[in-house]
Amino acid sequence: MGRLNIKKKNRKKMAAAVLCGVFLCSMLSGCGQSPRSDKTTVTLLYSNDFKNLEQLVESTYPDIDLQCERTPYPSEQLRQLEKGVGPDLLLTSQPTSSSILDYALDLSDTKASVAYDGTVMEMLKQNGKTYLLPLPGQYKGYIVNETLFQEAGLALPTTNQELVSAMVALREKGIGVGGDGVNFSIESDYNTDLGMFFVGDMVPDFLGTVSGVQWMAGFREKKTTFSGQWEGAFDLASQLTAAGVMDGAALDKSRNSIRNLERMADGTLAVVFGGSDLYTRMVNENRENAEAGTSPEYRYRMLPLLSDAGNSPWLILAPSAYIGINTHSDSKTQEACR
Repeated sequence: MGRLNIKKKNRKKMAAAVLCGVFLCSMLSGCGQSPRSDKTTVTLLYSNDFKNLEQLVESTYPDIDLQCERTPYPSEQLRQLEKGVGPDLLLTSQPTSSSILDYALDLSDTKASVAYDGTVMEMLKQNGKTYLLPLPGQYKGYIVNETLFQEAGLALPTTNQELVSAMVALREKGIGVGGDGVNFSIESDYNTDLGMFFVGDMVPDFLGTVSGVQWMAGFREKKTTFSGQWEGAFDLASQLTAAGVMDGAALDKSRNSIRNLERMADGTLAVVFGGSDLYTRMVNENRENAEAGTSPEYRYRMLPLLSDAGNSPWLILAPSAYIGINTHSDSKTQEACR
């Protein structure tokens, strides 16, 4: 079981994740058909499903044939881009990822880039230019297999400490645990998802308070620092890994990532920190499993970010992803993407 070694090799990664999460929080206020000759084909590759996107785009723009491909490997898009190909539309959950920005077209002159809130777009700019646009948001919180908690005779947690205790109790009972012995995970090992988890833990008892709002205002103006305020950002993650219920090695990429969707759907994971989109896909996947007789039908619930100081719980609303245009696509395709 890998522990989050904050003082050693994971410090840079976790610090980068927190910075990414704070950046995002500071902004908060199917398969394609065969191409036809009379249409411009636009390709898209991502780890999530966009079941209704193709129909929506093609009904709105009859001259466009949108071909969506899903991949379980987050690195596949970058691998293709490095070979000089890749999808026409670029999707990423990391808006400041230089690896994607290297292949993204400047969108500063598009109508879409000025249609969003000016503060949001200003923070997305790189060297004064806009390369990515935010997609509609989704809620972030704890997705819980409520059925497993009831099976174990446990109440749903209302504080972080209750969450840790519940995960330990489930593990001891052998409920909601996979072959790796863990029952808690984070949606992905992207800096944005890790950052949302670390920063989210700080929202109810810091960022959501008057002092936190003042700190964030100072952060936007580059007047405040992390020192003396953010030392506790890793506490919950450290407690979960120390208790053996979360795999730190999977998060720092020294071990294969946990397949959260599949494991939550089949009951070998009890809780995952993630978004409402993952929740919806999880419910659908479990329903299909139950109909096929491969797993019981479970009930799921999204819980908010929890407080240990008696403050109100919070949910974070953040863009589901960020979209750009491949600079290597031909001019006709780039225009269709716009």
